[in-house]
Amino acid sequence: MINKILIVLVFIISLQSISNAQSEINIGINAGGGFISANSPNEGVFTSGIFIGGYLSPGDYISTRLGFIYAADFNSIIPESSREYYPSVKGFYLKGIYSSFITGNFYTEQGLGLLALHDKIYSDRNNWDFGIVISLLAGIDFREYTLNGFRIGLGLEYGLTFLNYSIQYYSTFFQLQYVF
Repeated sequence: MINKILIVLVFIISLQSISNAQSEINIGINAGGGFISANSPNEGVFTSGIFIGGYLSPGDYISTRLGFIYAADFNSIIPESSREYYPSVKGFYLKGIYSSFITGNFYTEQGLGLLALHDKIYSDRNNWDFGIVISLLAGIDFREYTLNGFRIGLGLEYGLTFLNYSIQYYSTFFQLQYVF
Protein backbone atom coordinates (compact mmCIF):
# COMPACT_ATOMS: atom_id res chain seq x y z
CA MET A 1 0.00 0.00 0.00
CA ILE A 2 2.74 2.46 0.97
CA ASN A 3 4.72 1.61 -2.17
CA LYS A 4 1.69 2.47 -4.31
CA ILE A 5 1.28 5.81 -2.53
CA LEU A 6 4.96 6.63 -3.04
CA ILE A 7 4.75 5.72 -6.74
CA VAL A 8 1.75 8.02 -7.20
CA LEU A 9 3.52 10.86 -5.34
CA VAL A 10 6.68 10.48 -7.46
CA PHE A 11 4.52 10.45 -10.60
CA ILE A 12 2.73 13.66 -9.59
CA ILE A 13 6.00 15.42 -8.74
CA SER A 14 7.61 14.38 -12.02
CA LEU A 15 4.51 15.36 -13.99
CA GLN A 16 4.47 18.80 -12.40
CA SER A 17 8.16 19.38 -13.00
CA ILE A 18 8.15 18.48 -16.73
CA SER A 19 4.77 19.87 -17.77
CA ASN A 20 5.01 22.76 -20.26
CA ALA A 21 1.75 24.22 -18.95
CA GLN A 22 3.35 25.27 -15.69
CA SER A 23 3.24 29.02 -15.25
CA GLU A 24 4.64 29.07 -11.72
CA ILE A 25 6.44 26.27 -9.89
CA ASN A 26 7.38 26.74 -6.24
CA ILE A 27 9.29 24.80 -3.62
CA GLY A 28 9.53 25.50 0.06
CA ILE A 29 10.20 24.49 3.61
CA ASN A 30 8.47 25.21 6.88
CA ALA A 31 9.26 24.77 10.56
CA GLY A 32 7.42 25.49 13.78
CA GLY A 33 5.70 23.99 16.77
CA GLY A 34 2.39 22.42 17.61
CA PHE A 35 0.59 19.40 19.00
CA ILE A 36 -0.10 15.81 17.96
CA SER A 37 -2.64 13.37 19.37
CA ALA A 38 -4.40 10.12 18.52
CA ASN A 39 -7.20 9.39 20.99
CA SER A 40 -4.73 10.63 23.60
CA PRO A 41 -3.71 13.84 25.36
CA ASN A 42 -1.90 16.40 23.21
CA GLU A 43 1.86 16.04 22.93
CA GLY A 44 3.95 19.20 22.31
CA VAL A 45 6.01 18.82 19.13
CA PHE A 46 8.23 20.62 16.68
CA THR A 47 7.06 20.42 13.09
CA SER A 48 8.89 20.62 9.81
CA GLY A 49 8.00 20.10 6.20
CA ILE A 50 9.00 20.39 2.58
CA PHE A 51 6.77 20.91 -0.46
CA ILE A 52 6.58 21.45 -4.21
CA GLY A 53 3.66 23.06 -5.98
CA GLY A 54 2.45 24.83 -9.05
CA TYR A 55 -0.48 25.76 -11.25
CA LEU A 56 -1.64 22.95 -13.52
CA SER A 57 -2.57 25.39 -16.29
CA PRO A 58 -1.73 29.08 -16.83
CA GLY A 59 -5.24 30.41 -16.10
CA ASP A 60 -5.87 28.51 -12.86
CA TYR A 61 -6.71 30.29 -9.61
CA ILE A 62 -5.91 27.28 -7.44
CA SER A 63 -2.46 25.70 -7.39
CA THR A 64 -1.61 22.19 -6.26
CA ARG A 65 0.89 21.49 -3.53
CA LEU A 66 2.45 18.13 -2.67
CA GLY A 67 4.29 18.01 0.62
CA PHE A 68 5.83 16.03 3.45
CA ILE A 69 5.13 16.80 7.13
CA TYR A 70 7.11 15.58 10.14
CA ALA A 71 6.18 16.27 13.76
CA ALA A 72 8.10 14.86 16.73
CA ASP A 73 8.29 15.42 20.48
CA PHE A 74 10.28 18.54 21.47
CA ASN A 75 12.49 16.37 23.69
CA SER A 76 13.90 14.58 20.63
CA ILE A 77 15.92 17.69 19.71
CA ILE A 78 17.21 18.39 23.22
CA PRO A 79 20.76 17.00 23.57
CA GLU A 80 20.43 16.03 27.26
CA SER A 81 17.18 14.10 26.87
CA SER A 82 17.55 10.43 27.76
CA ARG A 83 14.12 9.07 26.83
CA GLU A 84 14.06 5.88 24.81
CA TYR A 85 11.07 6.74 22.63
CA TYR A 86 9.79 10.01 21.17
CA PRO A 87 6.23 10.25 19.81
CA SER A 88 6.02 11.38 16.20
CA VAL A 89 3.91 11.47 13.06
CA LYS A 90 5.00 11.88 9.48
CA GLY A 91 3.04 11.98 6.30
CA PHE A 92 2.22 13.32 2.88
CA TYR A 93 -0.45 15.73 1.70
CA LEU A 94 -1.85 16.93 -1.59
CA LYS A 95 -3.55 20.32 -1.24
CA GLY A 96 -5.28 22.86 -3.39
CA ILE A 97 -3.90 26.32 -2.53
CA TYR A 98 -5.73 29.58 -3.17
CA SER A 99 -3.37 32.55 -2.92
CA SER A 100 -4.48 36.19 -2.99
CA PHE A 101 -2.76 39.53 -2.52
CA ILE A 102 -4.10 41.85 0.17
CA THR A 103 -2.13 45.04 -0.49
CA GLY A 104 1.26 45.58 -2.08
CA ASN A 105 3.48 42.60 -1.29
CA PHE A 106 1.26 41.11 1.44
CA TYR A 107 -0.57 37.92 0.53
CA THR A 108 -2.63 35.11 2.05
CA GLU A 109 -2.88 31.42 1.25
CA GLN A 110 -5.71 29.07 2.08
CA GLY A 111 -5.31 25.34 1.55
CA LEU A 112 -7.48 22.24 1.66
CA GLY A 113 -6.50 18.72 0.72
CA LEU A 114 -5.95 15.05 1.38
CA LEU A 115 -3.60 13.68 4.02
CA ALA A 116 -1.84 10.37 4.73
CA LEU A 117 -0.21 10.16 8.19
CA HIS A 118 2.06 7.52 9.71
CA ASP A 119 1.23 7.10 13.41
CA LYS A 120 4.19 6.60 15.77
CA ILE A 121 2.69 8.38 18.79
CA TYR A 122 2.99 5.22 20.91
CA SER A 123 5.82 2.72 20.51
CA ASP A 124 3.42 -0.14 19.76
CA ARG A 125 1.68 1.67 16.87
CA ASN A 126 2.89 1.59 13.31
CA ASN A 127 -0.01 2.33 10.99
CA TRP A 128 -1.00 4.72 8.21
CA ASP A 129 -4.21 6.70 8.35
CA PHE A 130 -5.98 8.98 5.85
CA GLY A 131 -7.87 12.23 6.25
CA ILE A 132 -7.88 15.93 5.41
CA VAL A 133 -5.61 18.91 5.97
CA ILE A 134 -6.49 22.61 6.07
CA SER A 135 -4.11 25.56 6.27
CA LEU A 136 -3.98 29.35 6.46
CA LEU A 137 -0.95 31.55 5.87
CA ALA A 138 -0.18 35.27 5.73
CA GLY A 139 3.07 36.48 4.29
CA ILE A 140 5.22 38.84 2.26
CA ASP A 141 6.08 38.32 -1.40
CA PHE A 142 9.53 39.71 -2.24
CA ARG A 143 9.22 39.19 -6.01
CA GLU A 144 7.68 42.61 -6.73
CA TYR A 145 7.41 42.67 -10.56
CA THR A 146 9.54 39.63 -11.36
CA LEU A 147 8.33 36.05 -11.71
CA ASN A 148 11.13 34.43 -9.69
CA GLY A 149 11.87 35.06 -6.05
CA PHE A 150 11.18 34.40 -2.40
CA ARG A 151 8.03 34.49 -0.31
CA ILE A 152 7.90 34.14 3.48
CA GLY A 153 4.98 33.73 5.81
CA LEU A 154 3.49 32.61 9.10
CA GLY A 155 0.88 29.90 8.96
CA LEU A 156 -1.43 27.51 10.74
CA GLU A 157 -2.12 23.94 9.66
CA TYR A 158 -4.50 21.31 10.99
CA GLY A 159 -4.57 17.69 9.89
CA LEU A 160 -7.17 15.12 10.92
CA THR A 161 -7.49 11.47 9.97
CA PHE A 162 -10.71 9.46 10.08
CA LEU A 163 -9.74 5.82 10.59
CA ASN A 164 -8.06 3.77 13.34
CA TYR A 165 -6.93 6.21 16.07
CA SER A 166 -8.09 9.56 14.63
CA ILE A 167 -4.59 11.02 14.43
CA GLN A 168 -4.49 14.80 14.38
CA TYR A 169 -1.86 17.49 14.37
CA TYR A 170 -1.87 21.24 14.74
CA SER A 171 1.08 23.35 13.65
CA THR A 172 2.03 27.01 13.77
CA PHE A 173 4.96 27.53 11.41
CA PHE A 174 7.28 29.85 9.52
CA GLN A 175 7.42 29.15 5.77
CA LEU A 176 10.10 30.00 3.21
CA GLN A 177 9.14 29.53 -0.42
CA TYR A 178 10.95 30.08 -3.74
CA VAL A 179 8.92 30.63 -6.90
CA PHE A 180 10.41 29.74 -10.30
